[in-house]
Amino acid sequence: MMLFEQVSRPFGFLFIRGVKGKCLYDWLLPVLLTVLTITLICSSDIATYSKINDSVINGIVGFISTLPGFYIAALAAIVAFQNKLLDEGLDGAFGERPYVNVNDINENREKTIKKQYLTRRYFLSSMFAFLTAESIVITMLNKLSPLFIQYNSVMAIYVVVIFFSLWQLIIVTLCGLYYLGERLHVK
Repeated sequence: MMLFEQVSRPFGFLFIRGVKGKCLYDWLLPVLLTVLTITLICSSDIATYSKINDSVINGIVGFISTLPGFYIAALAAIVAFQNKLLDEGLDGAFGERPYVNVNDINENREKTIKKQYLTRRYFLSSMFAFLTAESIVITMLNKLSPLFIQYNSVMAIYVVVIFFSLWQLIIVTLCGLYYLGERLHVK
C-alpha cells in the first residue's frame, strides 16, 4: 500500500485544496475543451480512431514526450533556488490557507490524516512533479494505443482520456508559467 501511495504522490497536486480557481483549471476547463475537441472530431472527416490517433494524437504526443525533461529541470530549479518568497505560505481562497491532506502517525502509532499547509515552493514542486508524471503517462498511453484499436469502446474511452489529459497538461503548464513568470514576484 505504501508503494502505491509513493508512486501516485505526484498526482496529489490534483487534491490540493484552498487555491482559488484550482478546480476550474484542473477539471472544468479540461472537460470543456475535451468536449469541444471530441465534437470537432465527430463533425470532421476523421472517421476512424486510427486516423485520429495517427493524424492528431501522435503529433501532439511527439511534442509532449519531450516535456518531462523540461519539467524535471523546472522542478530542480524550484527546489534549489534560494528565495525567501518561495518559503512563504500561499494565500488561499476565502481566507483559508491552501493545504493538502497527508497521512501521519500520531504518538499512539495510529494512522491519522492531517492538513499540511502549503508554501509557494511546495505548491510549485507539486505542480511540476504532476506535470512530469502526467506527460509520462500520456506518452505511455499513446505507445499502448495500438492494443486498443480492435475494441471500439475501449478506443473511444482512450481518445476521451488522452484529450482530457492533454488539455489538463496544457492548462496546468500555462498556470505554472504564469505563476513562475508573474505571480511568484508579488508578495
